Amino acid sequence: MTIGFIDNDIFLKLNVFHLFEEAIEVLGISQDEIRLLHSAKHVFRSKRKKKKRPYSEETWSIAIEIAEKSTPLVRPDINDSEIIEELQQIDKFRDQIDEGESILILAIRLCPSFLLLSGDKRCFKALPQLPPSMYGRLCGRVICLEQVVLTLIDTLGFEVVRDRIYPASAYDTAIKFCFGYSEPASEESTREALLSCIEEIQVFAPGLLWDLQGLQEP
Repeated sequence: MTIGFIDNDIFLKLNVFHLFEEAIEVLGISQDEIRLLHSAKHVFRSKRKKKKRPYSEETWSIAIEIAEKSTPLVRPDINDSEIIEELQQIDKFRDQIDEGESILILAIRLCPSFLLLSGDKRCFKALPQLPPSMYGRLCGRVICLEQVVLTLIDTLGFEVVRDRIYPASAYDTAIKFCFGYSEPASEESTREALLSCIEEIQVFAPGLLWDLQGLQEP
């Protein structure tokens, strides 16, 4: 059983691309194994009520429905001395690692089999500066948005993924670059751009990303 810890940002983007269900299926994560932040459904409800852009009413509604069914994550018990120590290490990078991401990072401590889906490159850049024991726990278990999209292209076909993402590509700058601005990019160009984004992360966060080749666990 693989638990999928999912950051709010990548969760919303996959939903606005209408690819969330396909993404967790191809990654081998069942609906029962989804873990979202405890605050997610409350944040989504508040933003839907305020008609918060850039997401539509439909996107907020779908996100809330999934969040309500998932197992929520809360901030770990700060009476645990080891958690306190790790939290202090994370807090050194609070400008790069926000509270939600810190909860996700701490939540995996006792989870033997997990994947962490996130699209926050600022966070990725800070992670290698954590103590080796903390960084090592994450290595090979983090999946970025570009990896998910590339895997979906391999699974569903380029045209299917392009037709869902391109109309909503403005929701993510890197994805928009990969799929084209004034007109859709070719499959070759899109693949090259996605791989370039992935390789950039691999440079500043060595070993962090999961090896999706053949969808085999590291």
